[in-house]
Amino acid sequence: YERQLRARAASLLKERFEVIERFPQEHLGHLLAATDVLVVPTLRTASSLGQIPAKIYDALAAGRPCIVTDLNDGPSLVDGAGRVVPAGNIGALSSAVDELCCDQALRTTLGVAARQRYECRYSPSVNATTVQRLFPSE
Repeated sequence: YERQLRARAASLLKERFEVIERFPQEHLGHLLAATDVLVVPTLRTASSLGQIPAKIYDALAAGRPCIVTDLNDGPSLVDGAGRVVPAGNIGALSSAVDELCCDQALRTTLGVAARQRYECRYSPSVNATTVQRLFPSE
């Protein structure tokens, strides 16, 4: 699966495609700034069903559209700020990547939506307000 994804993306995107393996957390901001689209292709496994990929929150905060598979909380996180494709469907994934990489106006629109989604739902101030409401200090 991974080999197929890499080959397909490399053939579609040529020099614009790069797989970023593990990296130190302090490099995240720099990497997201250089990214057009975050792609999180999760396969259906026992462990993936309960995961919430934290990198999606980071991409939303950076105003980057995301492409996720229809597993775990990915679809609800990126609702309106990216694309959701069926897990394991390389054709659908490559079509979504191609669509977003070839359409700068769409990337910009989804990127703005991503940042707004983060600010309205996932930012530290929103989370603090939610925690204070759930656990009043009395």
